[in-house]
Amino acid sequence: MSKRIAAALAAFVLCAPVAFAAPPPSSAKPDLRPDKAPVPPPAWVAKSNGYAQVLLKVLAEFNPEFASQFGLPGYDDKVVDMRPNVSERSRAALTKARNELQQDLAKTSDANVREDLEIMIHAADRFIASSKLQDQYMLPYTDVGQTIFQGEFGLLQDQVSAERRPHALARLKCYVGMAPGCTPVTKEAEALFEAKTGDKKLLGPYKAEVEQNLANTQRYVEGVRKLYAKYKIDGAGPALDALQKQLNDYDAWVKSTVLPRARADSRLPEAIYADNLK
Repeated sequence: MSKRIAAALAAFVLCAPVAFAAPPPSSAKPDLRPDKAPVPPPAWVAKSNGYAQVLLKVLAEFNPEFASQFGLPGYDDKVVDMRPNVSERSRAALTKARNELQQDLAKTSDANVREDLEIMIHAADRFIASSKLQDQYMLPYTDVGQTIFQGEFGLLQDQVSAERRPHALARLKCYVGMAPGCTPVTKEAEALFEAKTGDKKLLGPYKAEVEQNLANTQRYVEGVRKLYAKYKIDGAGPALDALQKQLNDYDAWVKSTVLPRARADSRLPEAIYADNLK
């Protein structure tokens, strides 16, 4: 299992902050045939998985939807962090985690564990470098409708246990600011973008992509409503109505604030393009 966890973590930390990775299947399942006693995984797997928790904790802090998909308990009602300075805060947390993993690597002799640690350290380094480039060249635009739909779909699907699915409503209430301590994510996304609009050197998102995001908004809202109807989650009406209104308002803001800064050229800055090729 550990190799797949390391690979999944690597894939995730190299994605955009609001992206999601599917939970990895286990490659170290015990043999459960009737004539066989369960075989525990090798000791190095447990040790390596323990090291993986260092990165998982950071990812869960900033992208709890990912942690929830990964099966970590306690994150089903949490939502992505889009509060001020999230890029700087996530890089600082990941740098601290990477340094801890480097210390673990220095005192580890097992080749399998070392390989996993090296994968995770490399992934952390890549995320930190990519995040800095994004801050240097790009305005922080988010397709909030997609973010919310993915977060809800992560809980409202057949392979998720029936006991967990109702947590989707707690998550939705946080997305729309109806839960204690939660601010509507649309407002957080607006604030992140507007905090950087004074820097005229920063590039906006690709115009055609933004226009497609706007065209998708209603499908995301309808998709979330259908998921709640399918799984019979009661009491969601006010939150679903708030979602509709807030995404409509967000689209209006995108049209007035983001589209004027959107770029017609789909090409990325050379430094970001080169980084993406790595």
